[in-house]
Amino acid sequence: DVKPGYPALETHLPVMMSEGVIKRNIPIEKVIEKMTKNPAKIFGIYPQKGSLLPGSDADLVVLDLNNKKIVNSDNLSSRSDFSIYEGKELIGWPIYTIKEGKIVVKDGKLSEVGIKGRCLKR
Repeated sequence: DVKPGYPALETHLPVMMSEGVIKRNIPIEKVIEKMTKNPAKIFGIYPQKGSLLPGSDADLVVLDLNNKKIVNSDNLSSRSDFSIYEGKELIGWPIYTIKEGKIVVKDGKLSEVGIKGRCLKR
C-alpha cells in the first residue's frame, strides 16, 4: 500500500539553491537552466515553457537567497506526513509565484486568485 517516491515539490527549489548554488558555488543560471529549460526541451514544450522569450508562457518564481527555514513537514503543503529534509536548514525559499501575471503564491500560501492549468500537447 506504500506509494513509491518522496514528497519534494515544495522543497525542491530551496534544496537546489542551498546545496547547489550556496554550498557548491554552481552558478544560479546553470541550476535554473537545468530546472526549467532542459526539462521543457525533454518534454517537447520548449520554448513555450522553460524560457522567457517573447510569446512564451512563463510562470515566474521570485526567491530570497537570504530566506532560511528549517524544514518541518507540518508546515509543507504536501499531503505526506514526512519530508526527507525534515530538520534541515534550507536557504532560498520562494516568496512569490506568478502565473499569467498574477501572484498565485505568496510566502508559501496560495492566493485567492483562481488558478487554472491546462494540458500542453507535445
